[in-house]
Order: sequence, then structure tokens, then C-alpha cells
Amino acid sequence: MASRAEPIEPSVSGPGALSFAVLYTLHSFSQATTMTIIPLEALRLLGNARDVSVLFFVTGWGAFLARFLIPLLIRRFRRRRVLSAGALFVMVAPILIGTGSLAGLVAGSVLRGFGGGCVNINLNLYIMDYVRKQDLARVEPLKFGLSALAWAGGPTIGVLLFERVAPWAAFGTASALAIAELAYFWYLRLTDAPTVAPMKVPPPNPLRFVRRFAVQPRLRLAWALGFGREFWWDLFLVYAPVYLVVAGTSNETAAYVVSGGMVTMVGALGFGWFARRFGVRPVMEIGFVAVGTLTLGVLAVYDQWIAGAALLVLAALAITACDSVANVTFFRAVRKRERPEMTMVYSTYGDIAGLVAMGVFAGLLSVFDLWIVFAVTGVLMFGFAGLTRCLPRGL
Repeated sequence: MASRAEPIEPSVSGPGALSFAVLYTLHSFSQATTMTIIPLEALRLLGNARDVSVLFFVTGWGAFLARFLIPLLIRRFRRRRVLSAGALFVMVAPILIGTGSLAGLVAGSVLRGFGGGCVNINLNLYIMDYVRKQDLARVEPLKFGLSALAWAGGPTIGVLLFERVAPWAAFGTASALAIAELAYFWYLRLTDAPTVAPMKVPPPNPLRFVRRFAVQPRLRLAWALGFGREFWWDLFLVYAPVYLVVAGTSNETAAYVVSGGMVTMVGALGFGWFARRFGVRPVMEIGFVAVGTLTLGVLAVYDQWIAGAALLVLAALAITACDSVANVTFFRAVRKRERPEMTMVYSTYGDIAGLVAMGVFAGLLSVFDLWIVFAVTGVLMFGFAGLTRCLPRGL
């Protein structure tokens, strides 16, 4: 890696912001195709929302623990091979889920989470290598805005294939998209930085990475804000379909609502412009306040699923404001020599948010009805809005 601020010279002409956005979009399409199918299949196999929460809690632990292997794998095999292996895991996961068994659903979900971690962690490392720090506020909104096509279309395409063609058609499409992702990655021929050469000494204890991360306040803050936005997405992706199906709608209607929420990610392009003009901090603060207000609003119209679905879609737009710039808080804070290890620790916000959300909701749903998940999440979002006040004003 060059010691100065310029990006590494790419091995082919021009892998830059658009190339990374396309790669992330292909990965997102593969994940999004089964995104709504998984909780609906879990509901079919288990029969109630509480047991669905327990299932996601268990599989989340598996994916979370596996992620701690990723920086060690990067040091041992280099990024290209680890990202490639992750794409292959994402390809195999739908096949396991497609068996229609509980064991297949568990194994596929764990493999899907671990494979996604391999791809996302390494993709973020490549972005930090190739993109100047001052350009990160442009790259991240482009990445999320373009991937909105995948997150918007994937859930509906997956459910329509599953319901109207055959389950194998949905799962086969997800696997084929993972193959396309892998092929495009190898086409880009991204160059590994010299600092991630294969290890010649025993790997360090992963807990050292956590301790090193924890003593850096700006990294802790970036992680906490990532946790908050992922917590809301866990609510939306798991419980919005369950809420709608329990209310009497079809699986297809639930998929349309999820797609409607995901299409709001295209708003990341506009939020990115706002962040470049006024700063990251106001974008995230306003976003968290709005998503908290709209999520609590679902309680007022809980028995009217159309109004509830509309509020959840608007809340998805609000959380997209946070998504569009949240990674910038990490990219601007992490030290160059610590990028692989710190990126691994940072990326755990998604797994831990899922574990906490599913664990808390499993307990609450043992006592309360489904409305409780919207009440708790809405209140929490105001707490994360307060945390954004700790961000540097000049970020």
C-alpha cells in the first residue's frame, strides 16, 4: 500500500467508485433474493414469531463467531481468496435453505451470514485502499444508492419465483447471482496491499483486536451507530413480513412491502449530497429521529396494516439517510495499519445487532404481542439520535 494518501494503482484501468458499487450490488442481489423467503420459511416451519426470533438468535451466534476467523484468514490467504470463498459460501447457502428442512435453514443461514461477512469486510478494505478519504462521502452513497435496485427487486423476485414457479427457481437464482458476483470480482483484478501478505508467524489472538478497537472512542462511536441502524433493519426484514402475514395478507404482499422499503435506498444519493454540503452528523441525527417517530407511529395504526406498512416504508427511507454515510464515520477514524483487524471488529455490529434484537424480542414476545417489537425499536432510535451528537462537527 502506498504510504501517501493516494489510492493504490489498480491492476486494470479504473476500478473505482462505480466498480465497487456494481460489485456490492451483485452481492446485494444474491442476498436480497432470499431475504424475505427466509423469515417466511421459518414462520412456516416453526409456527410463531417467538420461535422465529429464537431461530435467528441461534443462527446469528454461529455467523458472529465465524466472523472472528476472517482477519486471520486474510492474513493467511490474502483478501482475494477470502472474498472469493465468501462468494462461494453465499452461493451454497440458498441450496441448503432450499431443502425445506429446519436443519437446512439453520446451516444455510449461518453460511449465508459468514459468507456475507467475508465479502463485506474485504470489500470495505479494498475501498479504503483505492479511494481517497476525502472521496468516501461520495463512494458510500453511490454504493448504497445503486444497490437499492437489488434490495428493492430481490425480495419480490425471490418470493414470486418461490410462489409462482418453484422454490428451486428462487434459490437457484440467488446462487447464480453469487456466481456472477464472483466472476465480476475476478474481472476487476483488484490488487492486495503489501501489508496483507500471507502470514509467516502464528496468528495473533482475535481478542486483541477487540481490545484495541475498544480503546479508540471514535471507533466505538462508529460501531454503536452501525448497531443502531442495523437493529432497525432487523426489525423491518424479519418482523414486517411476519406482521403483514399475521394480519392476513399474502406472502407476495409482504414481499412487495419489503421491496418498497428497500427501494428507498436510492435516496442514499440525495442524502450523500446533503452530507457533503452540510456534514455527516446532521444527516444521521435527523435520520434516527425520523425513523424513531415513524416506527412508533405504527402503534397508532397497528390494526390497519396498509397504514402500518406505509409508515414502515417511510421509516426505511429515514434509516437510509443513516446508512448512506455511516461507514464514513469508521473509514475516517481507522488507522491504515490496523484496517484488516479493525474492519473485522467494526463489521460485527450487524451480527451483534441481530443477536441482541432476536434475543430481546424472543423474550418480549413470550409475554407481549407483536406490537412490542415496534414500540421498543422506536424508542431505541431516539437514543441513537442522541449518540450522533458525539460525532465531530467537521466530519
